[in-house]
Amino acid sequence: MLRLGEPLPVSPTLLINERVHEAQAAGRELFHFGFGESRFPAPTALTDALARAASQTEYPPVAGLGDLRAAIAAYYSVEFDADLDADQVVVAPGSKALLFGLLKAFGRDVILPTPSWVSYEPQARMCGLAVHRLPGDPGRSYEWTLDDLGRTLDDVGPGGAVLLVNSPNNPTGRMFSDDFVEQLGAFARARDLPIISDEIYGLVAAGGVDHHSVSRELPESTVVCTGLSKHLSLGGWRLGVAILPSVEGRLRQRLVGIASEIWSAAPAPIQAAAVTAYERRADVEDYIEACASLHAARTRRMWEGLTAAGIRCPEPQGAFYLMPDFEAYRPGLAGRSITTSQQLSASLLDDIGIATLPGEAFGFPPEMLAIRMASSYIDLENKDRAAALLAGWNAAGRSPDYLDGTLPRMDQAIERLGQFASSLR
Repeated sequence: MLRLGEPLPVSPTLLINERVHEAQAAGRELFHFGFGESRFPAPTALTDALARAASQTEYPPVAGLGDLRAAIAAYYSVEFDADLDADQVVVAPGSKALLFGLLKAFGRDVILPTPSWVSYEPQARMCGLAVHRLPGDPGRSYEWTLDDLGRTLDDVGPGGAVLLVNSPNNPTGRMFSDDFVEQLGAFARARDLPIISDEIYGLVAAGGVDHHSVSRELPESTVVCTGLSKHLSLGGWRLGVAILPSVEGRLRQRLVGIASEIWSAAPAPIQAAAVTAYERRADVEDYIEACASLHAARTRRMWEGLTAAGIRCPEPQGAFYLMPDFEAYRPGLAGRSITTSQQLSASLLDDIGIATLPGEAFGFPPEMLAIRMASSYIDLENKDRAAALLAGWNAAGRSPDYLDGTLPRMDQAIERLGQFASSLR
């Protein structure tokens, strides 16, 4: 008889995507706001590079190809205003694998802001690590303060903790201000608190606020995780990047050791092609800017529609997410036996065909009536639509006015949400 441990649920983001596709294949019309995936066609320079690299069948080094790590170090030396070395870079099949490896390598309690991405806490639990939740307040756009962090850190045992942050943020679309990053760096240095900074959306920040990496303020004890999936629309390539502190040789040794036993290396052809992504080619950099600005305009359009409908939602500043709050509608929802975010998300799917994720999946208590919506999929359901929208955006000079009349499904879904909210009054 096969004996297994406790069941581990499928990641909510992947599960909702699969369920939506199954429902659509069965003929049901759904509006897919549940999955964050940049849908635009990949830059031609990168797909051409991958075709040239297809014959590379040898196992690459565990930490990654030397040429790629050098290119990444040079690229982020500019982004972080630092002097990075190739030995500080480790690549893997996706940043999710790196996050797991880093949590295992640190072996400390984990402090997680709430809300936070769905996989952080399950990964920490899989590593046998205690998780301490840092509360975010819907009334202040889910932000937390250094006082909040200090109180949470005081609850940590003698083994210490690592803080795992994400800016621009999934699920809220919020981003740390320059002042906050500076203060966080000083606080973490004073309290000997290392930071894992998930900056996978760092180049998808076109909402008027520049992304400021935590590593600029705390280079000696910040690990940055990033990759190709969001700003280059290459989620399926599964190429993740970790940039380690230069003084942390032991951390690199542990991470590479873990990698050698779990994933061996990222695929060689993907690594070879990815060098092109970090060469600061004019065409690739222009593609990044075009996609980031289009994501920002689409997300802002959603936010404006939600707020006009009377649904409270923090203003997005990066990535392609929103986290509406239905607390004001609690009495009306209770009248329909909806008292949790799970029930709210299920009702939106069943009653008006809108796929979202419940706030509970991101660490909120079940009774908090918040949901997460991704702007990156709607009206981009197939490759032709995505390519046409990006081409039209560029032809129109990247003006938000271009979106008028070009996002029919987004506009229809927001109208449905507005009607749903009105019915609760």
